[in-house]
Amino acid sequence: MKNDITAIAITKPHDRPEHLQGITYKIKTPNAAGQIINIYLTVNEHDGQPFEVFLNCTDSSINELASVSMVLISRLLRLGVPLDVISEDLEQVHSAHTAHMAGKQWCPSLIARIGRVLKEHEAQRQKQFNLDNNDASA
Repeated sequence: MKNDITAIAITKPHDRPEHLQGITYKIKTPNAAGQIINIYLTVNEHDGQPFEVFLNCTDSSINELASVSMVLISRLLRLGVPLDVISEDLEQVHSAHTAHMAGKQWCPSLIARIGRVLKEHEAQRQKQFNLDNNDASA
């Protein structure tokens, strides 16, 4: 795994504001029984930066692992770890139970799929940031 962060000063995570805006992604994925289910991944932002993530799923075989993963990812974001670093690490996770095809792409696990969605979210956010900066300098 590539790690671009040489050191992170462990500090108190940023407090959550009363209101945040975010975007929710619908992800179709197989569950442990092989049935296609929908999970919903929400990325909330604060001051233009990813701040927390949530996963909503009614499948109990996925819910516990997903919940703890989102808590830890949110904690890392609140500590200032960049989303692209987190998503890169998530994409390296492999599982015999949740590996699947997503369209024409192989996903080695549900966690890797979440990492891919977060990576795409960050790419779109950066693209919008660059467009906004280009408009402001024109």
